Parts: sequence; structure tokens; C-alpha cells
Amino acid sequence: MRTIVWKDENSVGVKELDQQHKEVIIFLNHMFEIFEGQLNPDLLNELLIKLDQYAKNHFATEEGLLEKYKYHDKEAHIREHNIYRNKIITLRHELDSNDKRALEDTLEFLADWWMGHIQGCDKEYTRYLNNCGVF
Repeated sequence: MRTIVWKDENSVGVKELDQQHKEVIIFLNHMFEIFEGQLNPDLLNELLIKLDQYAKNHFATEEGLLEKYKYHDKEAHIREHNIYRNKIITLRHELDSNDKRALEDTLEFLADWWMGHIQGCDKEYTRYLNNCGVF
């Protein structure tokens, strides 16, 4: 079974954001468990709704910090979040078909996007926020 494990090198150097990222990984791992048949498939839609809400809260926290500390690349970062927001709408509609392939595609997108975003785009603000005294 695929499992995502949090590693220290995933840290963005801001405790609150790291904790939120860890929570996202928990959501993703539960989704993998559903896909592998280890959890009730009826939980999937509920889990997606919760992840969507959690992502909205996380993005608001992150974007708020970037705004507050005048991060130079804030707009590009928000565009990345908007790509996710728009893709999730499409994926949730596709999942309504109960197609196993759609579920697999959704899980792959979520895992790849979140881990790529954390390890890439999010890591870019680490030094900046830390230099502003945000840890």
C-alpha cells in the first residue's frame, strides 16, 4: 500500500504550516487506505470534503502570512493554490461516477500536488519567513 511519510526535510520552517502539512498527509494516507480496500469506500466523499475544507483553511493561513510579511512571490504562490482549487472541483465531479480509475487519478493528483507543492513552492518562502521572525 502506498503511504506518505513525513520527513524532516519536508519542513518549511514554520511550525504551524508544518503541522497543517502533516494533517494533509494523514488525509492522503486515509484515502490510500480506502483505495486499497482497508477502509469503507463510503468514507471517501466525506474525506474529500474534509480535505477540501482543510486545504481552504491552510491556504488562508499560508496566504495570510505571505501577505502580512510582504513575500515577493506571493501572487505566484496564490496561483499555485488556485490551480489546486480548480482541479479539485473537476476531480470531485469525476469521482461522482464511482469509477475506480477516476479515484486512482484523484489520489495520484492529490499526492503529487501536495508533496510537490510542499517540497517546491512552499520551501521557497522558508528563508524569507524565517528572516521575518516566523518559525
